[in-house]
Amino acid sequence: MPYIAPNSPVADWRCVPQGHGYGNYFDPVTGTWATVTRTTPKTARVAADKLVDVPAGYLALEPWSLHKTGGVGLAAIIEESRTNAYLDSYFAATDITAAWASDGTLTRSTDVPAVYGTHTAKVVLTGGAGDSNAIKTLLSQERPYSAAQNVTTSAWARGSATGLTVQRFIEAIDASNAVLGTVVAGLTLGAWGHGTLTYANLPTGTVKTRSGIRAIGVDENDTVTLYASAAQSEVGSFATSYIPTTTAAVTRNADVVTVPTTGWDAAAGTFVAVSGAPGGTSAWAAQMDWHKDQNNFLVLRHRYNNKGQTCTATGGVLVYETSTTDMAYPCVHAGTYASGAACQDYRNGVSDAGTVSGTHSTPTDMPAVGVVGRLGSDIYHWNGPIARVTVYASALTDEQLAAADMTTDLLAGLDTARITNEVTL
Repeated sequence: MPYIAPNSPVADWRCVPQGHGYGNYFDPVTGTWATVTRTTPKTARVAADKLVDVPAGYLALEPWSLHKTGGVGLAAIIEESRTNAYLDSYFAATDITAAWASDGTLTRSTDVPAVYGTHTAKVVLTGGAGDSNAIKTLLSQERPYSAAQNVTTSAWARGSATGLTVQRFIEAIDASNAVLGTVVAGLTLGAWGHGTLTYANLPTGTVKTRSGIRAIGVDENDTVTLYASAAQSEVGSFATSYIPTTTAAVTRNADVVTVPTTGWDAAAGTFVAVSGAPGGTSAWAAQMDWHKDQNNFLVLRHRYNNKGQTCTATGGVLVYETSTTDMAYPCVHAGTYASGAACQDYRNGVSDAGTVSGTHSTPTDMPAVGVVGRLGSDIYHWNGPIARVTVYASALTDEQLAAADMTTDLLAGLDTARITNEVTL
């Protein structure tokens, strides 16, 4: 018998690899796979500094250890649609200076292994005669954007610097090429590191941004060598998975993941989601398909001041419990519901007696599918890692949810390494 979560769940979805860096959720209770709909490729991290391509129709799977120290197994990255506006974002062109600008010597390089693709950008800059506390662009690109948009840039960077400071930057620029505003973030060189920077609400008059990496405080004979890989510029308040581009901007479609609701119970149930931190202001981990006369389960971040929430809806009436303390990730986030009772929200087995609205009423019908990682109408994606979703046809007790095999074991993923030997791929 395959390992299944304790307390007899009716579904136990966990990540199973079907290739290098990709796969799907498999449920050993019913012996079924989730359905993944995404018509474009995406990328996955197979290590902290290595990206690989994921075919359409599969989930990007990352090592759970990237999100949970000592974690075992994999987590799916379920994301909304985004567009990478940078051209030649993994420096594939023979002449990368056609897309990228630099005040230093900019070349395409194989000196160090790239995070994605074959080549990196390499910039070598030395402070010139007369330089005193100067600002020098190491790598930048201009892309069209509009006022009021949120723009986030990201890239992997490594290298070394002497006598100067390196930082990420985004400048908002108007039609006359004047800089309307700038945001910056420090960047520490050394081994490969991934960082992001967001310019929230671009100012009135913005027609484009200039963004990238620059050196500040440059004096004569100061030096820097910079390598960059997998650069991205996207509309949004947080970075998502890398989207490779060459001569044009590229859009990655949203991940849509559905599962059958066989055995789920409209009168009472428990959802358990093992996840890392989501992105954005509102994120849903697992639910029955969204209809106001049916049930749903959701996990929210920031929408209620970074509070967790368990919620059901029947006949247009929404009832919920919202936690009183902030979420902390990674975590085992559970929620219970039962007719005539209030919903209850748990983090790592601890019940938070938060704000309660009403009691659950059993709907008259059940949806045919459940949804993982987003709201049923294709919004509020998790935009982060979900290692496992387990469903019960009863409201588990405080003692059951606080047990070590429902908290420590699930969070560490101690069983998930075994599942690959139990499934015919």
